[in-house]
Amino acid sequence: MNHIEVYDNILSKEECNKLIKYFDDSPYKEKGLTAGGYRPDLKNGNCLSIWLSGEDCNVDSIMYNYLNEFIIPALKKGLEDYKNKFPVLDLETSSWSLHNSFNIQKFNGETEGYFSMHYEASSPKLCNRILVWMIYLNNAKCGTRFYYPTRDVKAKQGRLVLWPAGWTHPHSGILPNIGEKYMITGWYSLVG
Repeated sequence: MNHIEVYDNILSKEECNKLIKYFDDSPYKEKGLTAGGYRPDLKNGNCLSIWLSGEDCNVDSIMYNYLNEFIIPALKKGLEDYKNKFPVLDLETSSWSLHNSFNIQKFNGETEGYFSMHYEASSPKLCNRILVWMIYLNNAKCGTRFYYPTRDVKAKQGRLVLWPAGWTHPHSGILPNIGEKYMITGWYSLVG
């Protein structure tokens, strides 16, 4: 048991294409951003990301509608299935919920990707993260590599991947990246 769960068809092709169009049309794309800021040593500087928070979405009617219409319901369904498999998440854990921020990313070409092995709760600022969620928005030739446990997950349109945010699940993008890869990612975090 590796605690990396994959849920296919969590979003429809139409929903994924709406998010890709949103990304492609957005004037807010930035290069090479991570949760720690611009880090070209971790993520190729040409990769594009849009970081969004709940506050941003409250003033962005398109993303607000997408969140409420299909992203949050899809995440709730995936989390319900995940917690059914791992019920310990509801036992002794403090209050936790969907984190307020997330990002949409695009990698395009062999040198683009989050090529550094990393985990999602890797600093005091990020240590409240419990689970990571990622939804691939298109069928891409490369996906995500997990190192311990060893597992590669292929990027498939509408596929949700959930896994623990801690040091036990280091991962990276699979390189070289071939073609375009779009994804939306975020976290479930402790509330306190």
